[in-house]
Amino acid sequence: IDLPFQYENVRIDLKYTINVQNDQFFLCPGVVAAYIVLLCMAMIAVVVIIKQLKKYGAVYRTYFSRAFHEAPPPQLESMLRQTKEELLIKRPVKLICSKLCDAPMTIGVFKPAIVFPSSDKLNLKSDDNKFILKHELLHIKNGDLLLKFLTLFALAVHWYNPICHLLYYELCAVSEINCDHGVLKGANDAQRQQYSHLILNLAAAGGGRKERFAVGLVKNDAATFERRILEMKKTSKKTKPMLSCIMMLLIFVMGTITAFAYEAPPKHVSDEINWERECTFSVSD
Repeated sequence: IDLPFQYENVRIDLKYTINVQNDQFFLCPGVVAAYIVLLCMAMIAVVVIIKQLKKYGAVYRTYFSRAFHEAPPPQLESMLRQTKEELLIKRPVKLICSKLCDAPMTIGVFKPAIVFPSSDKLNLKSDDNKFILKHELLHIKNGDLLLKFLTLFALAVHWYNPICHLLYYELCAVSEINCDHGVLKGANDAQRQQYSHLILNLAAAGGGRKERFAVGLVKNDAATFERRILEMKKTSKKTKPMLSCIMMLLIFVMGTITAFAYEAPPKHVSDEINWERECTFSVSD
């Protein structure tokens, strides 16, 4: 290949090139090594995704098993219908009382269900049940479970990136704070205090165990509990913009794997001339 005179002294690193000749292509060692690394990362991501799906299936079947169910109280079902009408939720939501549940939570992306502990485990006041149902229904209305599953998928693909794990943690915390603000909208100080005591009492009763495939009133760690209690004292609602910023940042981080794979050409080459417009290559015999 004859190059213009200004490129005669340009050196090309052949370790990372793909050679095409006579309808065949040949990968240089550097390219082969890069493909092997990407293949290993993809295999790990697939294994993690399959493992997580199996865990979700096991959790879903366990909580929906009729062997551990009991009929929910009629007043609780009536309260669920009233709260759904209040929040303008038309999609069906199942109410389950399970002997395996320690604290109220919501499970199921496409067929959501609110799971309450059995009556012998948890005996709450009517106002407390109202708070719980409203909190869980807000999770369903906001699509927090779907958002959480998409974030878990991003974690499975970018398992090596600590920033993605931090964003997942922040996303879970902000979604809970967002539901807290929705529950306490228009509430007075006494109601805010009652709601915060409800959260602390449920957590102290052993319901604070984090469930990866569900969302719930007390499915958080101690630091998130403290943050939520402090946020309850605020009347302004700023969690929606925070949620959007977290998702944008997560998408940005996911795109860095391809963005940083690009290596810019040498500056003296790119500054001298535009390859596409001013260079002409001729193949010599």
